[in-house]
Amino acid sequence: MTLADAIHSLALSGCRLTAGPDGGIALEVPPGATVAREVLDALRVHRDQLAPVVEPAPRGGDLAEYLEAKRVSTRAAELVLHAVEKFDVRHDRITFELDEPAGPTPEFFEPGIPCLTTIETEWFQAGEGYFTLPAGTLALAIPQTWAIADADERIGIESMLESFRRHRKPPHVPVWIAGKARALEATSITFEGAVAPDGMNLIPWRPQQPEAYTP
Repeated sequence: MTLADAIHSLALSGCRLTAGPDGGIALEVPPGATVAREVLDALRVHRDQLAPVVEPAPRGGDLAEYLEAKRVSTRAAELVLHAVEKFDVRHDRITFELDEPAGPTPEFFEPGIPCLTTIETEWFQAGEGYFTLPAGTLALAIPQTWAIADADERIGIESMLESFRRHRKPPHVPVWIAGKARALEATSITFEGAVAPDGMNLIPWRPQQPEAYTP
């Protein structure tokens, strides 16, 4: 019997070769399986040829350590270990590869877009009265009005924009200016030359700290 015939016979019977404790080879035979004498004789004859190519049987803790090193979650690791034991999978045949994302992870909240006022504007602030902002004041156009955290400001801006649209007023843009969300005519702002300074909060309408959840 050739070595190829012997290995084919082992595969059919569910047996497998592993490295022996003495550096040679060992034969793992599942319960109920039988190995023909001719197969054993062929393995014995080719013992020196097989020893260098038979991989060592993994230690019991190797797979768990490998999963931990790959930062596989506890629950997922338990499922892998269960499958390995259930289906008799070789530990050293299991690898984990993570696909790198094609691009940066998208942000849920879009940052504000720097813009400048083109005209002098006058505003009223409760508790402070009227104040004037000169032309060229830096503001942030708000791309997502629904993301405004303050409910009163959000409802107020959305109501104003809807009212302007319904009454066919000139297009207005929601902006963050002077510490508050406001609506400005599109013609009263420009994006040309508007640059946010380093460290500027580009989403000031969102809370800086996560809000506590109370069930």
